[in-house]
Amino acid sequence: MSVEDQLDRLINLIEMSVDHENPEKIQETEKEIVQSFQELKADLLNQTETKKNLAEEKLEKLKVLLVKLNKKQDAKKNFLDDFNNFLKNRKIN
Repeated sequence: MSVEDQLDRLINLIEMSVDHENPEKIQETEKEIVQSFQELKADLLNQTETKKNLAEEKLEKLKVLLVKLNKKQDAKKNFLDDFNNFLKNRKIN
């Protein structure tokens, strides 16, 4: 699989993970992302400068998606932290 194909696959997986709400599907997709990233990383280390330049646009799109995913995860974490604090501060009779 070419580097561009691997980038496309990684981008698609990350786009899917941003849209998932089901925790099982998120975990499954995250495992695929890790595997795809490791393959891409190995291939990028062996690439020539010309091929690296061809992938820059896709890498920029990947960066944007990762920022989006990070914001989504931060929002979920903040919600859970707030809810946990709420529960700690409540006294149940």
